[in-house]
Amino acid sequence: MPADFEKCVADGGRVRTKNLGDGKYMRICFLGGKSYAGEVRTKRDGESVEFDYKDGEFPESAPARMDCSLIFESKNQKIEEESRTVISGVLEEDILSDNDRFYPAGIVRQAIESLPGKKSLIGHDTDDPRDVVATISGAKMEGKIGYAAFKFGRDSISEMMFQKIKDGLINSVSIRAFGETRRAQLDEKFVDVIEKLDIFSVDWVLEGGIKSAKVARVFEQSPTITYDTETDNSNNGGLDKIMEEKLKKAEEDLSAALKKIEELTAQLKEKDDAVKARDAELLEAYKNLKLSTLSDKEVAALIKEQLTATSKEDIDKQFDKQIKLLEELQKKAKASVPIVKPVDEEHKEDIKTVDEYLASKTIKKEDKVKALKEIFR
Repeated sequence: MPADFEKCVADGGRVRTKNLGDGKYMRICFLGGKSYAGEVRTKRDGESVEFDYKDGEFPESAPARMDCSLIFESKNQKIEEESRTVISGVLEEDILSDNDRFYPAGIVRQAIESLPGKKSLIGHDTDDPRDVVATISGAKMEGKIGYAAFKFGRDSISEMMFQKIKDGLINSVSIRAFGETRRAQLDEKFVDVIEKLDIFSVDWVLEGGIKSAKVARVFEQSPTITYDTETDNSNNGGLDKIMEEKLKKAEEDLSAALKKIEELTAQLKEKDDAVKARDAELLEAYKNLKLSTLSDKEVAALIKEQLTATSKEDIDKQFDKQIKLLEELQKKAKASVPIVKPVDEEHKEDIKTVDEYLASKTIKKEDKVKALKEIFR
């Protein structure tokens, strides 16, 4: 991915996915009123990709789903020893986080109402059931602050956390949540306004665990939020240009890669042809070496015609077979029946070897059998 896109994501930017058509898509990160395009990607077979908007549209002000987690310093803690319950302020209306997410009053009240039954774990990054230390048994708003009642378990880890909270050693909660946001202007800066907040758990942590998600500002009164549609629409042209450039670059890269493959294929074929030619030369030299052991050049020429194999091992077999036949012919030179029976003029054939004699269609089968019996008798 491009470095500016990755930096935008690392800095808490919100990421949307745009459908480019023909199975291609692009992820785009928004932060501080600017957009950063990622790479153009192609959907794999069976891959499911959720798009944030329809083809050809790019409404900058449309809701986008993103990580809305928040580190909040617990307020007005109350410990109930007998019921092993900690009551603490866990969220406040109209707050802005360090990563420019704004939590409006109405969204905060809805989120607090949804807390009963949610779990509380040790730390923000765990999903281990053994790290569950409490259940939120109740929640309510008092003024601008949302409170939750944490009922702790009786295992050793829950007991340890309950004691640490009593001793004032743990002073913050991590709200683990996802939600939908809309880009808007707040005072002199652009922020992500939370429009829907789904809280999964409220976990106990040390203040400062995730700096970018800490509360940066609390507004005493609900601020004015401006959704600048003109800015949003003007952004679209720039993004279309970026995506056009990305697609062009992807096509150029693909064309270059295909050209490189063609070049490599031609080089491999050239090398393969050279190897085949060298192997043929070596095989021919090997045949000549075998034939050089024969004193009769005419016999050597006849045997060479039978050496049709493509490997040294098979050449050896063919050569040995021809030599064996010659030796048998020499033994049977005085046989009462000729090894090769002359043919009449009408069916005259140019037969030079035993193999050709046996393969002849003009010689009768009984004559071939008789000849073989004479050879091997």
